[in-house]
Amino acid sequence: MSRFVARRCASVLAAGLLALAYVAAPSAASARPATAARPATSSRPAVTAAPSAAPTAATPSLPSPPDAADFGANPTSLGYGLQVPVRESGSGTQPTTTFPRKIPTARFRAEQQAALRANATSAPIQTVVGGRHSTFVLIFMPVSDTVNFPTDAQDAFIRAATAWANQVYSPVQIGVQVHWEDLTSQTGDSSILGAAGPTNFYVPDIPGAPAYPSALADALAGRDFDPSLPEIDATFNSAFGSAGRGWYYGSDPAGVGNNIDLQSVVTHELGHGLGFLSSFDTATGDPQGCKVPGTGCHADTPTVFDEFVGVGSSASTPLLSYPNNSTALLNQEVSGNIYWAGTWGTVMGGFQHPKLYFPYPWQGGSSGSHLDESTYPASSKDALMTPTLSSGEIERSVGLDGPITAGMLLDLGWTHQSDYEALVRATYPDFLGRQVGTTELPNWLNLFAQGVTASQYLRTLTTSTEWLDGIFTGFYQNTLGRSPSRSELDKWENLVRHSGVTITAAGASFYASPEYFQTKAGRILTTWVSLLYQAILGRGASSSDQQFWASQAVTKGRQWVALQIYQSPENRQRRVRALYVKLLGRQPDAGGLAGWSQSLLTRDDLVLAQSLASSEEYLERAQGRYLFSDES
Repeated sequence: MSRFVARRCASVLAAGLLALAYVAAPSAASARPATAARPATSSRPAVTAAPSAAPTAATPSLPSPPDAADFGANPTSLGYGLQVPVRESGSGTQPTTTFPRKIPTARFRAEQQAALRANATSAPIQTVVGGRHSTFVLIFMPVSDTVNFPTDAQDAFIRAATAWANQVYSPVQIGVQVHWEDLTSQTGDSSILGAAGPTNFYVPDIPGAPAYPSALADALAGRDFDPSLPEIDATFNSAFGSAGRGWYYGSDPAGVGNNIDLQSVVTHELGHGLGFLSSFDTATGDPQGCKVPGTGCHADTPTVFDEFVGVGSSASTPLLSYPNNSTALLNQEVSGNIYWAGTWGTVMGGFQHPKLYFPYPWQGGSSGSHLDESTYPASSKDALMTPTLSSGEIERSVGLDGPITAGMLLDLGWTHQSDYEALVRATYPDFLGRQVGTTELPNWLNLFAQGVTASQYLRTLTTSTEWLDGIFTGFYQNTLGRSPSRSELDKWENLVRHSGVTITAAGASFYASPEYFQTKAGRILTTWVSLLYQAILGRGASSSDQQFWASQAVTKGRQWVALQIYQSPENRQRRVRALYVKLLGRQPDAGGLAGWSQSLLTRDDLVLAQSLASSEEYLERAQGRYLFSDES
């Protein structure tokens, strides 16, 4: 079920014009400070920046991940991948090989070529897994020249990939190269169930930018930076199993018994491949990255995950702020006092910074790239990305069934849908008071694919019969106390569409109408003025106000007076504030309030609503309102 449930309400502009109460804005978890507009890409609507206000401590702040323009034509490639394992709980020996394993990108190409030897009777098996939001291409590598990847293990992998494909959005296929190997012999650790990670990292052309794993970099840029390579490499332990315990390959969780559920392991490892991994390490074991013995270190170019790792329960001090290859960094890495600083992970953790696994002593391959095992045990809904898995434990759910992981991935830059889908999902309840229909959403997405812009979409939505029906039905009910006939609605909608009548002028006409004057004010001008003040400005009118505007109505007409009160500086500011709260979940900053209040003298409220709904801030907030789909 979506976290944001829309309620039927008066449409956006009708509520503003009539000074009615708006439906409650989404929770603080969905509110967003503004960000600067970014260049449009093939997967992002062209947007404008809404005037911003400084965020408060309670307001979630999504990072602004890079896009195609930030990566440039040829982004920097680090030329290596990292692999992070998951272990069986309570078993195994001290490993002789330290994780995370740093693997040259060239090795993955060599593996692909080796699997295509001329004399082999086995070959890689490619399976395309399509989900709601992305497509995974699974490449099951042969076990040997004569043995293919086990079919039952393939099935478990396909189910896990489908769950992720239903949750993370990418316009680029996500390739995964999968191996079935004896990891016990390779590492000297019988507890290792599997290991996975990205095959490469890419660094945007921004000073000080972190490294993004292949799949996330491709998704953000909207193109595959290296079509010759899969984005993720994963290896699973073919030698696992002893004493009547082994892999469980089935789809029914009830059948796992005392075995280890392969689908849970694969789901976990794909999370690492999507970017749930840090480069923090120590030089107390195999110093792959650490240059000085007895120190803590991180990659020369930290991963985007590293950027969100903080010290203390407030996560206020970045772990990256400690000198690289230093004892000071090592002391923090084994302190057991390291937390996630990202806002969405914190929000999804009940506004508590999630605790990360940084124990003493350092656990190679487990420390740094997992949630804390004791804080999120097997009974916790957030146990998917902890470092160990117990016999009989099932951890297959992604999305809101594991909310902290969902929030952390959002912090890293993943979304569960395209910006176009987020725009449609958010604007239907905001403008029409209902959720988008099951056929309407794919129809709109198809039109976007054909070149329809966000601005064109919003203009179509806000001139639709459904939207205008809501506007004018609200006018009739809140001024005249009755519902309109179909012919009355058609008359007003024709005036708006074909005669240049603005919504603002139409609203004033209802207050100035003979019917309102007769039925509500009893044909008494001072009473009529008092009613206008209360309805439009939300306050009473003084005696002098009543007398002044009553005299003006005699000489200039009620229509003129109603429009003057409606277009007063006081009400223009009131309308700007109302639309900001409705669409952006916050009050306007001083510049936005002044600028838009002045603009509404000559432009309709509709222009402001369309501008806010096409802003970068609205789009990112829309992503937060529908964090993850109902599918898993």
